Amino acid sequence: MNNFVTVASLRQSHHKKNCGTKKEHVQFGRMPYEPVTLGFKFAIRLKQLTARDVLVVTCPACHKAYFVAPHILLERYHEHRPIESFASDFVCKRCGNRHDMSWRIDRAVGPEFPRSA
Repeated sequence: MNNFVTVASLRQSHHKKNCGTKKEHVQFGRMPYEPVTLGFKFAIRLKQLTARDVLVVTCPACHKAYFVAPHILLERYHEHRPIESFASDFVCKRCGNRHDMSWRIDRAVGPEFPRSA
Protein backbone atom coordinates (compact mmCIF):
# COMPACT_ATOMS: atom_id res chain seq x y z
CA MET A 1 0.00 0.00 0.00
CA ASN A 2 1.35 3.39 -0.98
CA ASN A 3 1.33 5.88 1.92
CA PHE A 4 2.73 8.80 -0.07
CA VAL A 5 0.49 11.66 -1.17
CA THR A 6 1.36 13.07 -4.57
CA VAL A 7 1.22 16.76 -5.40
CA ALA A 8 -1.35 16.03 -8.12
CA SER A 9 -3.70 14.39 -5.62
CA LEU A 10 -3.29 17.35 -3.27
CA ARG A 11 -4.17 19.69 -6.11
CA GLN A 12 -7.25 17.66 -7.03
CA SER A 13 -8.52 17.35 -3.46
CA HIS A 14 -7.88 21.06 -2.82
CA HIS A 15 -9.66 22.00 -6.06
CA LYS A 16 -12.69 19.90 -5.14
CA LYS A 17 -12.96 21.61 -1.75
CA ASN A 18 -12.49 25.14 -3.12
CA CYS A 19 -13.96 25.13 -6.63
CA GLY A 20 -13.99 28.93 -6.85
CA THR A 21 -10.27 29.39 -6.22
CA LYS A 22 -7.35 28.44 -8.43
CA LYS A 23 -4.61 28.59 -5.81
CA GLU A 24 -2.58 25.45 -5.26
CA HIS A 25 -1.20 24.80 -1.79
CA VAL A 26 1.13 22.04 -0.69
CA GLN A 27 0.48 21.06 2.89
CA PHE A 28 3.70 21.02 4.89
CA GLY A 29 2.12 19.48 7.98
CA ARG A 30 1.99 15.99 6.47
CA MET A 31 5.76 15.52 6.36
CA PRO A 32 7.98 15.03 9.39
CA TYR A 33 10.62 17.75 9.63
CA GLU A 34 13.77 18.13 11.69
CA PRO A 35 15.90 21.25 12.25
CA VAL A 36 19.00 21.44 10.11
CA THR A 37 22.21 23.47 10.54
CA LEU A 38 23.73 24.83 7.34
CA GLY A 39 26.24 27.18 8.95
CA PHE A 40 26.19 30.57 10.60
CA LYS A 41 22.79 32.25 10.37
CA PHE A 42 24.16 35.38 8.71
CA ALA A 43 25.94 33.33 5.99
CA ILE A 44 23.13 31.00 4.81
CA ARG A 45 22.14 31.76 1.24
CA LEU A 46 19.07 30.71 -0.73
CA LYS A 47 21.28 28.59 -2.98
CA GLN A 48 22.00 26.26 -0.05
CA LEU A 49 18.33 25.31 0.41
CA THR A 50 17.11 22.10 -1.21
CA ALA A 51 13.62 21.06 -2.29
CA ARG A 52 13.23 19.16 1.00
CA ASP A 53 13.88 22.30 3.08
CA VAL A 54 11.34 24.74 4.44
CA LEU A 55 11.94 28.14 6.02
CA VAL A 56 9.92 28.39 9.24
CA VAL A 57 9.23 32.02 10.15
CA THR A 58 7.75 32.63 13.61
CA CYS A 59 6.14 35.79 14.95
CA PRO A 60 7.29 36.61 18.50
CA ALA A 61 4.12 38.58 19.28
CA CYS A 62 1.39 36.04 18.43
CA HIS A 63 3.57 32.88 18.02
CA LYS A 64 2.17 32.12 14.56
CA ALA A 65 4.51 29.96 12.44
CA TYR A 66 4.67 30.26 8.66
CA PHE A 67 6.23 27.57 6.43
CA VAL A 68 7.82 29.03 3.30
CA ALA A 69 9.08 26.79 0.49
CA PRO A 70 12.43 27.70 -1.13
CA HIS A 71 10.90 28.11 -4.60
CA ILE A 72 8.70 30.93 -3.26
CA LEU A 73 11.78 32.77 -2.00
CA LEU A 74 13.68 32.16 -5.24
CA GLU A 75 10.88 33.88 -7.18
CA ARG A 76 11.43 37.06 -5.18
CA TYR A 77 15.15 37.10 -4.29
CA HIS A 78 18.44 36.19 -5.98
CA GLU A 79 19.83 32.75 -5.13
CA HIS A 80 23.14 34.15 -3.81
CA ARG A 81 21.46 36.56 -1.40
CA PRO A 82 21.80 35.72 2.32
CA ILE A 83 18.51 34.95 4.05
CA GLU A 84 19.38 37.31 6.90
CA SER A 85 19.50 40.24 4.43
CA PHE A 86 15.78 39.96 3.60
CA ALA A 87 14.56 38.65 6.96
CA SER A 88 13.49 42.21 7.79
CA ASP A 89 10.89 41.92 4.98
CA PHE A 90 8.93 39.24 6.88
CA VAL A 91 5.52 40.46 8.13
CA CYS A 92 3.04 38.51 10.26
CA LYS A 93 -0.31 38.26 8.49
CA ARG A 94 -2.16 37.69 11.76
CA CYS A 95 -1.00 40.65 13.86
CA GLY A 96 1.01 42.78 11.40
CA ASN A 97 4.27 42.55 13.38
CA ARG A 98 7.40 43.42 11.38
CA HIS A 99 10.01 43.37 14.12
CA ASP A 100 12.15 40.47 15.36
CA MET A 101 10.57 37.78 13.19
CA SER A 102 12.62 34.67 13.94
CA TRP A 103 13.40 32.03 11.34
CA ARG A 104 14.95 28.60 11.09
CA ILE A 105 15.40 25.94 8.43
CA ASP A 106 13.78 22.51 8.72
CA ARG A 107 14.36 19.57 6.39
CA ALA A 108 11.85 16.87 5.50
CA VAL A 109 12.76 13.46 6.87
CA GLY A 110 11.76 10.35 5.01
CA PRO A 111 12.86 7.68 2.63
CA GLU A 112 15.45 8.58 0.05
CA PHE A 113 13.96 8.46 -3.41
CA PRO A 114 16.04 6.64 -6.05
CA ARG A 115 17.57 8.78 -8.78
CA SER A 116 16.58 8.17 -12.35
CA ALA A 117 19.39 7.15 -14.71
